[in-house]
Amino acid sequence: MLLEEFLSIYKLSEYYKALLDAGASNADLPHLLQLSDQDVSELAKAIGMLPFHIVKLKTALRGYKSSFPNCKSDDRTNQSIVAHAKIYGKNSTRPLTRYEMEINQASVELALHEPALLLEKGRLFDMAKKKLMDRGYMYKRGKTRSKLRYQLTPLPSPPKKPSIDSPINRSRVLTIQDCCNQ
Repeated sequence: MLLEEFLSIYKLSEYYKALLDAGASNADLPHLLQLSDQDVSELAKAIGMLPFHIVKLKTALRGYKSSFPNCKSDDRTNQSIVAHAKIYGKNSTRPLTRYEMEINQASVELALHEPALLLEKGRLFDMAKKKLMDRGYMYKRGKTRSKLRYQLTPLPSPPKKPSIDSPINRSRVLTIQDCCNQ
């Protein structure tokens, strides 16, 4: 992953140019990952990073190091991604429902393709739900009740009232006129 992409994921891209001006390059993310917390603080202060953003950067770097050791695509890394990508059943002994297993499978597939999603679990979960919907997952009650469905497809418009000139209304009007004329 490139430094610019990493900063963008954590909404710190405003510091990209300052890091380049300080001598970093777009390929220097591995070097940042090797820095101690104190070194990160010093660098961040040198480029004028705000205090909360420094905390955010340190947390992001720590999370990235522990989730993706050396960023290699070996078995150990894949096992780590699979373990971290699961949404349901991590801390539970109960059997998972079919839906939960499908969500886990979709989130693992997404995370293996794009490991950075592990750092944004909410986005990973939303993308897994969308993937299930795109696959045509059959819900127990026939359709999803997820709010995500409304974001993907517009709600159907309510039915219009029958117009005054509709055949039903004309027959009613004639019936009423007949009753009034008698």
